[in-house]
Amino acid sequence: MAARDEIRHVIVLMLENRSFDCMLGDLYPAGPGFNGLTGNESNPLGPGLPAIQVNTTKTMDSSAAKTPTPDP
Repeated sequence: MAARDEIRHVIVLMLENRSFDCMLGDLYPAGPGFNGLTGNESNPLGPGLPAIQVNTTKTMDSSAAKTPTPDP
């Protein structure tokens, strides 16, 4: 019997970026053995506009779930 004949189920897990980031986005903070995130990173909005700081909320609550706004 070929190995593929023994496969009974195939599961495909598809997540949008926010779900992936909520699960793994803060997996490895910066440390001596890893060049990770510090929590001080930001994204520029444009010339003369303030930068958007990364979200450093450690818990998922209604405020964190709406940052940034989920309404496209």
